[in-house]
Amino acid sequence: MENKIHIGIDGGATTGIAIWDGTYLKLESGSFWDMAYFLEKKIFDDIKKKKIPFVIYIEDTSSVKITWRRKNSNNSIGINDRMARNVGMNIRDCQLWCEWCEINKFEYKKVRPLKKSWNTSNGKISNDEFQKLTNYHEQTNQHERDAGLIVISFIKLK
Repeated sequence: MENKIHIGIDGGATTGIAIWDGTYLKLESGSFWDMAYFLEKKIFDDIKKKKIPFVIYIEDTSSVKITWRRKNSNNSIGINDRMARNVGMNIRDCQLWCEWCEINKFEYKKVRPLKKSWNTSNGKISNDEFQKLTNYHEQTNQHERDAGLIVISFIKLK
């Protein structure tokens, strides 16, 4: 495997960040601004000093089918409205992260959301499933796990 740091960003009201350096997975979550500060001050300063190449993968929900147009949906109008609003917020977060990368001249790639195919009732990955998949044994939240899945979908954890 090439010596490159892979960073996954799962945007939203709470942003999840995953950083894989080839041997260690680090997960964080917080607001857009907290995570931008975290990456700039805690991560990129160190990466730049060591001159390690990196790539950022940003979840891009703009390709997701609009929720209120879904066929065969049994959701109420209120649920559909909330889902549409959340998708719109995530699309805007993706745009902000892309702009942030462009301003800082960071390499980035927009990636489609992963399919929800895990064993939980909502299809999201559980902490136990994430630990088995990654060997990451600290407690995680859904945003961190989603960011972690973005990264590991592009690399193979040992």
